[in-house]
Amino acid sequence: MNPVKRLLLPALATLAGCWLPLQAQTQAPTAPAGAVVEAPALDEAIHRSLGYLTRANLPNGEFIYLANSDPRHPSPLQYNAVRHAAALYVLGLYLRRADDASALAALQRAGRFLSDCCIATPPERPDLLAVWSQPELDRTRAPLEANLGGTGLALVGLAELERLRPGAVSVAGLRRLGEFLLFMQKEDGSFYAKFTPDQGGRRDTRHALYYPGEAILGLLALHRLDPDPRWYAAAARATAWLAEQPVESEGWPPDHWTLIATARLLAAEPAGEPPLPRERLVRHSMAIARALLARYREPEDPVLRGSIRADGATTSTATTLEGLLAAMEFLPESERGLRKGIMDFAADGIDFLLRAQIRSGPFDGGIPFAIRPLPDDGEGGANRAFNRYATEIRIDYVQHALGAMLAYANLTRAP
Repeated sequence: MNPVKRLLLPALATLAGCWLPLQAQTQAPTAPAGAVVEAPALDEAIHRSLGYLTRANLPNGEFIYLANSDPRHPSPLQYNAVRHAAALYVLGLYLRRADDASALAALQRAGRFLSDCCIATPPERPDLLAVWSQPELDRTRAPLEANLGGTGLALVGLAELERLRPGAVSVAGLRRLGEFLLFMQKEDGSFYAKFTPDQGGRRDTRHALYYPGEAILGLLALHRLDPDPRWYAAAARATAWLAEQPVESEGWPPDHWTLIATARLLAAEPAGEPPLPRERLVRHSMAIARALLARYREPEDPVLRGSIRADGATTSTATTLEGLLAAMEFLPESERGLRKGIMDFAADGIDFLLRAQIRSGPFDGGIPFAIRPLPDDGEGGANRAFNRYATEIRIDYVQHALGAMLAYANLTRAP
């Protein structure tokens, strides 16, 4: 057995024997009329979710990727290197807000694990490094492939670690990760999504909605650490390409990562002018923001107030908040209606995440798939299938919720 799995299995077994009472899962608190998120409650929720992430990070740096508070639905043993990299990203966000030894230690462990397990050179390209999805780690039958988005997010987290602890990360290695992103960029500013040796190398895939934004964030993080104008220029070209794409098409939702990346680009120290005027980037971002807001319909059930989805799933709300709150950093003050709409929704959405957060027991601070299970509709029913996942806690559910809480805290306390 993989030695990583030998470490992971006992941890999962421990959690499986210590679940929260189902009563705590099914009786979710309702939202007050006109939700107001108080600063102490938000701070407490941030610390709880940070605590979950740091506890779920094992001594070898791997995360407990899946856990379930309902013992009737044991979680399968699986992993995802991209979501591991995204956890580095949110730990870095938190450490820009607070000096926290446990968060920094988790970032160091998680960064070391990712470097050891999943960062390697593509065949015949020793000048490049990339984050690879390992079939034996992910427990899938997918081919070995390097991932654009995972490499971008790893760059963000590892660059932040190097900023906090100079010498902890090889800057030369970070540059080689950046070179991989440049290698994956096309002439028009877009990217190939994956590098799959068994399928000819660089290739496109339809399952790549969020990868460009994640790659842009990685390039900008590298540029802050290593001010080579190529990193900023590549990020600007990619953002310009994104600004020409439809806001929503073929069933794909609006992309919150584009808003986060645009906010970072516009706030970056310029090493050259973006290929498109700022106004064009802002106009496209406003269209994304309006599309994201349009997905929310205030429900009749007060438990679901603030939820993007009618079934109370949490991560759609968290990612929507991450994008919209990032857009607030650069939306013009003249767009009062849009800005007010974002902040009104944000109060309800953050309140929803706080009510969904587990607040006691071994899963304290975790964010489940949904705020509550649905009524049981019998064997083979859609609700029963949903409920197998409703109480599941996956590392990215916590990561996105924590990212949204941090963004809200930073924005509501800014001068």
